[in-house]
Amino acid sequence: MTPRASSRKSILAVDDDPSVLRVVSGLLGGDYEVRLAEGAPEALKDIKEKAPDLILLDVRMPGMDGLELLQAAMRSDSSQRVVMLTGDSDLDVVLRAMALGAQGYVTKPFSGEDLKNVVDHLLQPYEESSRGGCPWHMAPGAGTP
Repeated sequence: MTPRASSRKSILAVDDDPSVLRVVSGLLGGDYEVRLAEGAPEALKDIKEKAPDLILLDVRMPGMDGLELLQAAMRSDSSQRVVMLTGDSDLDVVLRAMALGAQGYVTKPFSGEDLKNVVDHLLQPYEESSRGGCPWHMAPGAGTP
């Protein structure tokens, strides 16, 4: 993995819906370096070459789905921080994501405040601790895994 050149924390948002990517970029781009990927091949390249501080990952995508991409990201860096974006609140999917290493999930449609709270919570402590050991986080009102 290549070290990050920017001092701002980097986020890779992965979703097959360009409108979701635009919303994420608009909400988080002022505080973070946000990179966008519409599918797994593009995301895997970014993960390998640029080592994002956080990945926002859609669960349901054509081809390699979000859970498969989560597994690949964790193989690349087992301390990778990942928040799943899901259009449903299927408890089985949430539990599988958590077991695979995700630190949180946000249910779509999400509010800007919910997304920022989860992202900020995961990246703020980054200054004081290593990337590992982060507890499970989720958007307020998103349910309990």
